[in-house]
Amino acid sequence: LPEAEARTIHQLLNGEVDHQLGNIYRDVGRRYILAFSIMAATVAAVPLPFATMPVLTAVQVSLVVLLGNLYGK
Repeated sequence: LPEAEARTIHQLLNGEVDHQLGNIYRDVGRRYILAFSIMAATVAAVPLPFATMPVLTAVQVSLVVLLGNLYGK
């Protein structure tokens, strides 16, 4: 019985830790998204029609790669 109790407590703690880590990942991801959104909006505000497209694409790809690295994908 003590072994089963220890296993149950360990599972509960792991679930709580996973939940807290998920919140941390979400918060960090949102900060990255906000920063990259501001960068993309700044680049898009430049009145050069096709000159900003490669830069916007690079910013968006960088964000996707960064979020992928954050979540280990």
